[in-house]
Amino acid sequence: MKPQELIKKIEKVINANKKEIIAFSRLHPVNISSIDKSKNEMFIKQNELWQQAIDEIKKHIKKYKVEIIESEAGWGQKTDSVKEFDTEKEADDFVTTYNAPNNKPVTPGWYMYAVRIK
Repeated sequence: MKPQELIKKIEKVINANKKEIIAFSRLHPVNISSIDKSKNEMFIKQNELWQQAIDEIKKHIKKYKVEIIESEAGWGQKTDSVKEFDTEKEADDFVTTYNAPNNKPVTPGWYMYAVRIK
């Protein structure tokens, strides 16, 4: 299983628990027994721990970056934005699609193009 797929599954569990906690607290807004309260606290703590784990995993997942560059005659070039992709194929496909209109026989005075950042 890819790390991204694992993260999505974990996030689904976290969100499901959040919904359950919110629904439970709406049903018992005033009189929550100490047992129910401890269940709520347990769910919240588990969710926080899972979220910390997800955040740590995300730090180590390689992202494939694409730079969007604006080019204008007489003014030069500048980075307009940087996009991140989970896979190399997604990044390459984006570059190909984004640059597809740049096939004119004469270079225009202003245009945008994408390049992979290695």
